[in-house]
Amino acid sequence: MIEGLWTGEWEWESKALKVEKHGAGVFYFKRGRIYGGDARYYYSGEYKLQEARITAVFTFTHYSGERMELLGNLDEGQISLSGEVTAPNMKLAGQIGSPAVLQFRAKLTRRGDL
Repeated sequence: MIEGLWTGEWEWESKALKVEKHGAGVFYFKRGRIYGGDARYYYSGEYKLQEARITAVFTFTHYSGERMELLGNLDEGQISLSGEVTAPNMKLAGQIGSPAVLQFRAKLTRRGDL
């Protein structure tokens, strides 16, 4: 149900910076692990699935281009996500950092099997 290739789109709002941003990337879920990336960052971490509820924690690492100001111009950080899986989609809420530096919403769509 969850293992495979997924694409994701996310959005966040920072009232302090008076800005709204959108992003997109790809994710690969396999045996409790997540791998993925976008044009500037790659991701790796773990997920747990209990019935239709997913929780995930992964690290983002900068590798190309400008660092994102909303991520604190960090080279590396942690993202936590949770939400519902209703194949072929996931609707998630997430936060960057602990305590949260930024909160966001994400929608992932399953694109292929392993």
